[in-house]
Amino acid sequence: MSDELDAQRTDALAHQIYETLRAGGPLPADQLRSCVPVSTERLSTALNDLRTLRVVKPGMQDRKITAVPTGAALKELLREQRERLCTALDDMLRRSDTVDRLLTDYPLQCNGELTGLPMTVLTERDEIDQFLTDLTETAVSTLESMHPGPLPLAEKLSASLAKDRRLLSRGVMVRSLYPTSFPSATRLRRYFQDAAEAGSGIRLSSHVPVDLLIVDRQAVVLPLDVANPGMGICILRGGAVVQSFVSFFECFWMLATPPSAGTPRQTGQQLNDQQQALLKLLAGGMKDERIARVLGVSPRTLSRLISELMIAVEADSRFQAGVKAVQCGWL
Repeated sequence: MSDELDAQRTDALAHQIYETLRAGGPLPADQLRSCVPVSTERLSTALNDLRTLRVVKPGMQDRKITAVPTGAALKELLREQRERLCTALDDMLRRSDTVDRLLTDYPLQCNGELTGLPMTVLTERDEIDQFLTDLTETAVSTLESMHPGPLPLAEKLSASLAKDRRLLSRGVMVRSLYPTSFPSATRLRRYFQDAAEAGSGIRLSSHVPVDLLIVDRQAVVLPLDVANPGMGICILRGGAVVQSFVSFFECFWMLATPPSAGTPRQTGQQLNDQQQALLKLLAGGMKDERIARVLGVSPRTLSRLISELMIAVEADSRFQAGVKAVQCGWL
């Protein structure tokens, strides 16, 4: 209770200091202390709180403390957040590129002989089914998966939905990626709707490269042979390899769309996957050169794609495009 009261006092003092600076202009710390007669420790704590909110800043030369308008402070916080997100995206894309190259250029052959990498290989169908059941039922934080196909049977979807509901009831975050073609099947549309209502995250992508299951971000399940999933599975545990697959999944997840997002609500224009990905990257405040690198196109091609996107969403500016994207359910 005392901690809560201290926090309330600090908030009140911080607000008093901010209003004093707004009314009296920039002040050095010692003069501010005379205007707000509190201990040096309390003043320092309140000022740190205001700096965290970006609503005060010290002068570069005179060391006077200046009040910053809340609009400018919000803009600065958003700018910092965009920079952090762009840095994280760069790291995620590097990891994703590495994993994608591995899966594309080097056939995945898990034989249990990779030194230093905790790995299990299973080839018997009954053994695989039991292992996957046990592994997913023991998830405590996250269950993330990719499903490139073929279309699952109705009974498998029913069992999957029941499992997801059990996990969600325990607070486990469940997210799954499927190809954009899947909603054309009635049973998949119904499953997506039921899963979303239960709390599962469902997204669609034009490219789902591999069957993938990540449990608690500590274990990864892959097919022994991507081209022949029936051969068996390979289970990797812990370490940088697992984190690379986590980044791989996150990259595809970020560029994918919810099942309902492909049908705009306020315009008849349908965006393709590339346009939807471009719209998300633009909305995130990413610079054009970085967007071009993410999409794998030249700056000139990106300029053309942006122009086409503006026409498609009937917008005159990027800001207006973002507003329409939210209104139409693309973001």
